[in-house]
Amino acid sequence: MGRRRVASGRLAAGDWEAPGSRSGRRAGGTKCVETKQGGRYVWSFRETEVNDSPAKFDSETAPAPGSPPEVLLHAAALETAANAILITDRHGTVLWTNPAFSALTGYSSREVLGQNPRLLKSGKHDQNFYARLWATILSGQTWKGEFINRRKDGTFYFDEHTIVPVRGAGGGITHFVAVMQDISERKRAESEIRKLNEELERRVQERTAQLTAANRELEAFSYSVSHDLSAPPRHIAG
Repeated sequence: MGRRRVASGRLAAGDWEAPGSRSGRRAGGTKCVETKQGGRYVWSFRETEVNDSPAKFDSETAPAPGSPPEVLLHAAALETAANAILITDRHGTVLWTNPAFSALTGYSSREVLGQNPRLLKSGKHDQNFYARLWATILSGQTWKGEFINRRKDGTFYFDEHTIVPVRGAGGGITHFVAVMQDISERKRAESEIRKLNEELERRVQERTAQLTAANRELEAFSYSVSHDLSAPPRHIAG
């Protein structure tokens, strides 16, 4: 998946941390292995310990020399994907990101590896939002939804999230893969359309009110003219 280094760090308790995970847990690493099973390639992950030598972990995550072309192809596809991709362990510790993630968030891989995705938190979502998210992915289901997140420079952006649980050889969930698509422009366009529709509706209501008032005046005038025409002529005595 390309050469990446993991910076060891500690997790603070918060809504991005998986329920039941321990604060102060040191970030571990992951070795990705691709094997061929029944005519198709299957990804599996193995936890590795972070030590004082980032270079050793770096070699663990890079495709091994002589890897099958399919492995190198998949790694290149992840690296060059247009959508941001983030891989975490079961506890939410970031293990890998692609260049599109850095382009979207402003954070380099070095800054986020070993950290928790809560550094993107905007404060726009409540605790129930995160609780539902974790309940979904820890049950083994894919979660799809929208986030309002904060970039490194403090600006907000909308992204469409898909989080997929990854199961290890024993069947338990070991990792999560998040794919993010920036939908900020779409949201801005939708907001502009809503504003235009609201403005159009306001003008229609104003015009309707004006026409209603004009009709009432016309009816009143018609009634007055009709009444005058139907009244008998009056003579003025000299």
